[in-house]
Amino acid sequence: MRRDVAEAYVEKLLRKVTGSSQIAADADGDYPVPYGSALYYVRVAGEAYADVQVFAVAVDGIEASAELLADINEINTQVRFARVFHVRDQVLVEADLDGNAVEPSSFYRACDTVASITDRVGPDLSIRHGGTAKFEDSKALGYRSPEPSVGMYL
Repeated sequence: MRRDVAEAYVEKLLRKVTGSSQIAADADGDYPVPYGSALYYVRVAGEAYADVQVFAVAVDGIEASAELLADINEINTQVRFARVFHVRDQVLVEADLDGNAVEPSSFYRACDTVASITDRVGPDLSIRHGGTAKFEDSKALGYRSPEPSVGMYL
């Protein structure tokens, strides 16, 4: 799928997710999306064959260590439909969708999965290894954590 087509489709899906007609990419080209009162992001990546990435910064300002990477590896044994990784002093949660195969149910599932996994792992990783739980910082007063998502095994 061409990038312009993928962006138009993602914007249409985001209008449904957010209930807002005001969907706009930020300076990095990412679409910030509220989840409760926290934020995750959607990005259209690639040009001729665009894919869709849904991601959130779980922890910012966190240095890699053997212990952190072991914890991330353990999380990844429990995660479905997404991955958790460390890059540039951040722990990210991300799900990728083939731009040609994006449909509402897979898109909504990716959004819910990324947001709910981030909501669950960010605070613990921050407490155990330092850094700032970015998802926590974006929450407004009265935020309530969602029910367990299909994104993690129970």
